Amino acid sequence: VEGVARLYGLDVTLRKVEGNPVRAAVEEASKHQLVVAARRRSQPDTYFRPDVGLRIALQSPCSTILFSFG
Repeated sequence: VEGVARLYGLDVTLRKVEGNPVRAAVEEASKHQLVVAARRRSQPDTYFRPDVGLRIALQSPCSTILFSFG
């Protein structure tokens, strides 16, 4: 994300938060207009192995870009 932002001359602030990753990201997202998240393409979304990136995108109160990789 930082590399792509630099290509376009944009400033990006990365933050690390602790706790439940979905809850913490959604709480942080409420203060912003855009969330950029990543998910592993092969990651199933099950009760015991949730796809965190997908859950963030679904629960985010603002626009979300979800990158799939691998």
